[in-house]
Amino acid sequence: MFLIVRIVDIIWDPLVGAFVDKHNPKLGKYRSYLILGGIPLTDIFYKAGMALGGVVPGLVMAFVGFDQTNEVSQSPFAEQGILWLVAVIPALLLLVAMFIISKYGLEDDVIDNINREIELRHKGANK
Repeated sequence: MFLIVRIVDIIWDPLVGAFVDKHNPKLGKYRSYLILGGIPLTDIFYKAGMALGGVVPGLVMAFVGFDQTNEVSQSPFAEQGILWLVAVIPALLLLVAMFIISKYGLEDDVIDNINREIELRHKGANK
């Protein structure tokens, strides 16, 4: 249902992560982005997803000739449209997300460096 939100999420999450990793604002690495950007953007994408999440399936069902008055059987094309909405399109989006995630350079040595940096910050904050 939230096809558009999933597509935006596939693109948006790696971009935001990379941007936050490269910048260090005065209010802190994450706090300023959460305060200044997180709430308005979440609201915008939530509302857009809710609006388009109902429109896109309706358009697909209209395109494939779904008959809402017939509760027993549908045309083969309409059945194929339902299959695409509930299985094929989400699976394709998942494959795209997996591909994008596989290109993100997060290897063991990078994770170890991140953990060391977190420990140093934690020790510095407790002094």
